[in-house]
Amino acid sequence: FIWSAGLFDYFNDKLFVILLRKYFKLLNKGGKLIVANFSENNSSRGIIEVLCQWGLHHRSETQLVELALTAGIPRNKIEIWSQNADVNLFLHISK
Repeated sequence: FIWSAGLFDYFNDKLFVILLRKYFKLLNKGGKLIVANFSENNSSRGIIEVLCQWGLHHRSETQLVELALTAGIPRNKIEIWSQNADVNLFLHISK
């Protein structure tokens, strides 16, 4: 089981894919990988980016799926979960 929260939001798409591929390879059969990422629907995004000068890569569900597919993860192993407020998305991958 690999859990990552507060890390992949900082990565551009290229680095996101590279690390996702590496972490997926580390999983045993039946293993799980969950990556949290701020959603594009984050209502605090303006405050985070402008007032706090906190540069994050907010992503959509579609973008997370596309990044996982680019990393070589089969579509049937990918799910997206979200919090009730849609602030965070969770890329859930099974091996």
